[in-house]
Amino acid sequence: MIKYEQVLKFIEGLPGIYSVSTNLHNSIKYLKTNHNQVFFIFNVEEKNMEGLFYLSRCICNRYSSLKDWNITIDIGDKINSNGDRPIHYILGRNINNYNDYNILSILLNKELNNLYINLSDLYYNKNFMNYYNMNSDKYKEIKEVEFNRRLKLDSLLNDQQNEKDATS
Repeated sequence: MIKYEQVLKFIEGLPGIYSVSTNLHNSIKYLKTNHNQVFFIFNVEEKNMEGLFYLSRCICNRYSSLKDWNITIDIGDKINSNGDRPIHYILGRNINNYNDYNILSILLNKELNNLYINLSDLYYNKNFMNYYNMNSDKYKEIKEVEFNRRLKLDSLLNDQQNEKDATS
Protein backbone atom coordinates (compact mmCIF):
# COMPACT_ATOMS: atom_id res chain seq x y z
CA MET A 1 0.00 0.00 0.00
CA ILE A 2 1.26 3.46 -0.90
CA LYS A 3 2.01 5.77 2.01
CA TYR A 4 1.27 9.47 1.88
CA GLU A 5 5.02 10.17 2.10
CA GLN A 6 5.50 8.54 -1.30
CA VAL A 7 2.82 10.75 -2.85
CA LEU A 8 4.34 13.77 -1.11
CA LYS A 9 7.79 12.94 -2.46
CA PHE A 10 6.42 12.43 -5.96
CA ILE A 11 4.63 15.80 -5.91
CA GLU A 12 7.83 17.46 -4.65
CA GLY A 13 9.65 15.92 -7.62
CA LEU A 14 7.38 17.49 -10.24
CA PRO A 15 8.91 20.35 -12.24
CA GLY A 16 8.11 23.79 -10.85
CA ILE A 17 6.53 22.55 -7.61
CA TYR A 18 8.14 23.40 -4.28
CA SER A 19 7.39 23.88 -0.58
CA VAL A 20 5.07 20.90 -0.37
CA SER A 21 3.47 20.05 2.95
CA THR A 22 0.53 17.96 4.07
CA ASN A 23 -1.72 17.29 7.02
CA LEU A 24 -1.75 13.53 6.39
CA HIS A 25 0.80 12.88 9.13
CA ASN A 26 -2.04 13.45 11.62
CA SER A 27 -4.46 10.77 12.78
CA ILE A 28 -7.78 10.34 10.99
CA LYS A 29 -9.56 11.43 14.17
CA TYR A 30 -7.50 14.63 14.32
CA LEU A 31 -8.09 15.36 10.64
CA LYS A 32 -11.82 14.83 11.02
CA THR A 33 -12.04 16.96 14.17
CA ASN A 34 -9.78 19.84 13.11
CA HIS A 35 -9.65 20.06 9.31
CA ASN A 36 -12.49 18.06 7.75
CA GLN A 37 -10.24 17.62 4.75
CA VAL A 38 -6.94 16.06 3.78
CA PHE A 39 -4.54 18.07 1.71
CA PHE A 40 -1.17 18.74 0.20
CA ILE A 41 -0.25 22.45 0.04
CA PHE A 42 2.37 23.55 -2.48
CA ASN A 43 3.70 26.50 -4.44
CA VAL A 44 4.38 26.60 -8.15
CA GLU A 45 7.08 28.57 -9.91
CA GLU A 46 5.33 31.19 -12.01
CA LYS A 47 7.61 30.44 -14.95
CA ASN A 48 7.16 26.67 -14.81
CA MET A 49 3.58 25.39 -14.62
CA GLU A 50 4.43 21.93 -15.98
CA GLY A 51 4.16 20.16 -12.62
CA LEU A 52 0.80 21.79 -11.87
CA PHE A 53 -0.51 20.72 -15.28
CA TYR A 54 0.78 17.19 -14.73
CA LEU A 55 -0.75 16.93 -11.26
CA SER A 56 -4.06 18.39 -12.48
CA ARG A 57 -4.18 15.80 -15.23
CA CYS A 58 -3.66 13.01 -12.67
CA ILE A 59 -6.77 13.97 -10.68
CA CYS A 60 -8.94 15.09 -13.60
CA ASN A 61 -12.31 13.30 -13.56
CA ARG A 62 -11.89 12.39 -17.23
CA TYR A 63 -8.73 10.39 -16.52
CA SER A 64 -9.00 9.17 -12.93
CA SER A 65 -11.33 7.79 -10.30
CA LEU A 66 -10.35 10.53 -7.84
CA LYS A 67 -13.58 12.47 -8.30
CA ASP A 68 -13.51 13.88 -4.76
CA TRP A 69 -10.01 15.37 -5.11
CA ASN A 70 -9.43 18.85 -6.47
CA ILE A 71 -6.91 21.66 -6.58
CA THR A 72 -7.89 24.98 -5.08
CA ILE A 73 -6.01 28.24 -4.67
CA ASP A 74 -5.26 30.25 -1.56
CA ILE A 75 -3.62 33.66 -1.62
CA GLY A 76 -1.08 34.72 1.00
CA ASP A 77 0.28 38.14 1.92
CA LYS A 78 4.04 37.66 1.68
CA ILE A 79 6.05 37.19 -1.50
CA ASN A 80 7.45 33.64 -1.76
CA SER A 81 11.15 33.12 -1.07
CA ASN A 82 11.92 32.87 -4.81
CA GLY A 83 10.14 36.17 -5.54
CA ASP A 84 6.93 34.63 -6.88
CA ARG A 85 3.53 35.95 -5.89
CA PRO A 86 2.03 34.33 -2.76
CA ILE A 87 -0.26 31.87 -4.55
CA HIS A 88 -0.61 28.57 -2.73
CA TYR A 89 -2.22 25.52 -4.32
CA ILE A 90 -4.10 22.97 -2.28
CA LEU A 91 -4.60 19.44 -3.56
CA GLY A 92 -7.20 17.91 -1.29
CA ARG A 93 -10.51 16.28 -0.61
CA ASN A 94 -13.26 16.88 1.89
CA ILE A 95 -13.80 14.17 4.51
CA ASN A 96 -16.93 15.72 6.00
CA ASN A 97 -19.31 12.91 5.02
CA TYR A 98 -17.39 10.13 6.76
CA ASN A 99 -18.02 9.36 10.42
CA ASP A 100 -16.41 5.92 10.60
CA TYR A 101 -12.66 6.44 11.01
CA ASN A 102 -11.81 2.93 9.82
CA ILE A 103 -13.78 3.28 6.60
CA LEU A 104 -12.27 6.72 6.02
CA SER A 105 -8.77 5.39 6.61
CA ILE A 106 -9.30 2.55 4.11
CA LEU A 107 -10.78 4.97 1.56
CA LEU A 108 -7.91 7.45 1.88
CA ASN A 109 -5.32 4.69 1.53
CA LYS A 110 -7.06 3.46 -1.62
CA GLU A 111 -7.27 6.97 -3.07
CA LEU A 112 -3.62 7.79 -2.27
CA ASN A 113 -2.65 4.53 -3.93
CA ASN A 114 -4.71 5.48 -7.01
CA LEU A 115 -3.12 8.95 -7.05
CA TYR A 116 0.37 7.45 -6.94
CA ILE A 117 -0.50 5.02 -9.73
CA ASN A 118 -1.89 7.91 -11.82
CA LEU A 119 1.26 9.95 -11.23
CA SER A 120 3.45 6.99 -12.25
CA ASP A 121 1.35 5.88 -15.23
CA LEU A 122 1.25 9.33 -16.77
CA TYR A 123 5.02 9.53 -16.59
CA TYR A 124 5.29 6.37 -18.72
CA ASN A 125 2.71 7.63 -21.23
CA LYS A 126 5.20 8.71 -23.89
CA ASN A 127 2.44 10.02 -26.19
CA PHE A 128 1.26 12.39 -23.46
CA MET A 129 4.78 13.49 -22.52
CA ASN A 130 5.74 14.09 -26.16
CA TYR A 131 2.47 15.80 -27.14
CA TYR A 132 2.85 18.37 -24.36
CA ASN A 133 6.62 18.62 -24.87
CA MET A 134 7.36 17.49 -21.32
CA ASN A 135 10.87 16.33 -20.46
CA SER A 136 10.76 13.22 -18.26
CA ASP A 137 14.30 13.92 -17.03
CA LYS A 138 12.88 16.74 -14.90
CA TYR A 139 10.77 14.32 -12.86
CA LYS A 140 13.04 13.55 -9.89
CA GLU A 141 10.98 10.99 -7.96
CA ILE A 142 10.42 8.70 -10.94
CA LYS A 143 14.12 8.60 -11.76
CA GLU A 144 14.86 7.67 -8.16
CA VAL A 145 12.21 4.93 -8.15
CA GLU A 146 13.50 3.54 -11.46
CA PHE A 147 17.06 3.51 -10.14
CA ASN A 148 16.03 1.80 -6.87
CA ARG A 149 14.00 -0.81 -8.76
CA ARG A 150 16.94 -1.50 -11.03
CA LEU A 151 19.25 -1.94 -8.02
CA LYS A 152 16.79 -4.31 -6.31
CA LEU A 153 16.30 -6.33 -9.49
CA ASP A 154 20.04 -6.58 -10.05
CA SER A 155 20.50 -7.65 -6.44
CA LEU A 156 17.81 -10.34 -6.75
CA LEU A 157 19.30 -11.64 -9.98
CA ASN A 158 22.76 -11.74 -8.42
CA ASP A 159 21.40 -13.58 -5.37
CA GLN A 160 19.69 -16.15 -7.60
CA GLN A 161 22.86 -16.64 -9.61
CA ASN A 162 24.92 -17.03 -6.43
CA GLU A 163 22.45 -19.64 -5.12
CA LYS A 164 22.66 -21.54 -8.43
CA ASP A 165 26.46 -21.41 -8.33
CA ALA A 166 26.50 -22.64 -4.72
CA THR A 167 24.29 -25.64 -5.47
CA SER A 168 26.11 -26.75 -8.62
